[in-house]
Amino acid sequence: MFGKKREGIIVGYKNGWRTVESYASDYNTSGGFGTREKIIIRIANYTRKTAYATAALLMLNITMRGYAQAFTDPVSSATTVTGETVSGGLQEVFGTVENTIVQNNGYQELSKGGISKNTTVNNDGEQWVSGGTANNTTLNKGGDQLVEYDGVANDTIINDGGYQLIDTGGTSYDTIINGYGKQEVGGGGIADRTTVNSYGTQYISNGGTTNNAILNSMSVQVIFSGGSANNTVNNGGLVNALSGSKINNYSGKDGAINMYGDNTLLGNTNLIGGALNIINFGSFHTINIENLQSGNAVINMN
Repeated sequence: MFGKKREGIIVGYKNGWRTVESYASDYNTSGGFGTREKIIIRIANYTRKTAYATAALLMLNITMRGYAQAFTDPVSSATTVTGETVSGGLQEVFGTVENTIVQNNGYQELSKGGISKNTTVNNDGEQWVSGGTANNTTLNKGGDQLVEYDGVANDTIINDGGYQLIDTGGTSYDTIINGYGKQEVGGGGIADRTTVNSYGTQYISNGGTTNNAILNSMSVQVIFSGGSANNTVNNGGLVNALSGSKINNYSGKDGAINMYGDNTLLGNTNLIGGALNIINFGSFHTINIENLQSGNAVINMN
């Protein structure tokens, strides 16, 4: 097919799109392959198993991009790079980057040993933390951060329109979600000490775990079936616990928790204020509550 060889692997995703990094080489008459070039392919709605086939099928619609970029790539171990803008390409980090701006189809990947400090991710920018460590990243509108495979994100700030996914093997600490920012904790991901401010949202998917979250006024936490929330403190937000979710040691100082279908409140449930709404939609379901302590809270059963 036009003398090209393709090999594709998934390296990230954004808003339901998967991103594939593919390699292309010019086939020469001696039977060898020439200079390798990186390509970024964005594909909607497919699984990891189809990545290789999809990369090959889409080769006719690919725009090739080589290494003629205005930023350092790769950033080698024992190297520190400061103050660059990553736009229209991929920066692989094995060393340290500081004060980087990632935007406009720019991608920053922190592999094992890679460290970022004070990265800002703007519209159409993505930071992938896969084995590396991201410190003090700011996600603005249209900016995404994916944390997986032993990656760690510390002190991320998610602003309006920013998005953070903690996926398999990834861990986040001390994330702050501001208004209209979103954090999703996927299967095998862990989010610890997240603070959700007004109009911010935290989603816990099947197999995801959040520990020690703080929900401030007008914030939202959604726990899907198979998701777990431990030691949540609700200071005026809303918790939607869908059927099959698990909540351990919940403290409601204000706000409300809605429990749908079959659910479990484990450990100590301390309802100092606010409301506990048990919503079963008229069907027979079971709500298990251990060690309920209720102060001025209202408990409603619908």
